[in-house]
Amino acid sequence: MFLLRLIFWGALILMLLPSSQEDKQVLYGTAERTAQDFASFCTRNPQVCETVGNAAATLLQKIQVGAGMIRDAVDAWRNGDAPHRQDPAGSAKPVTDRLPQQPYDAAQRISNYTLSSDDLKPEWRGPVASR
Repeated sequence: MFLLRLIFWGALILMLLPSSQEDKQVLYGTAERTAQDFASFCTRNPQVCETVGNAAATLLQKIQVGAGMIRDAVDAWRNGDAPHRQDPAGSAKPVTDRLPQQPYDAAQRISNYTLSSDDLKPEWRGPVASR
């Protein structure tokens, strides 16, 4: 399969290559005009370039803030610090203050402490009645 793909893409590239000196000059001229067109785009459309620049700056800022949040969370996790959240009164309390202080099993951890052990037990099902 790999060999077939290689042959296909190689043949496609060979078909696109110029076959004479004249074709080569046409290809170079077209590439040069395209590059000049791209280079002069912002002089012809300054408002579009300004809008794209503002959007890119906003996106970059969001990425930096998100990366900083992730870095802080990972650092806190590595240091063993409990993450803090702001309560309505305005004081920061560790998240662990709201969790039960007793040891827990895997079922409690998965359920986020919302189910009791009776809730986690499967319901009894009697034998299936045959028809």
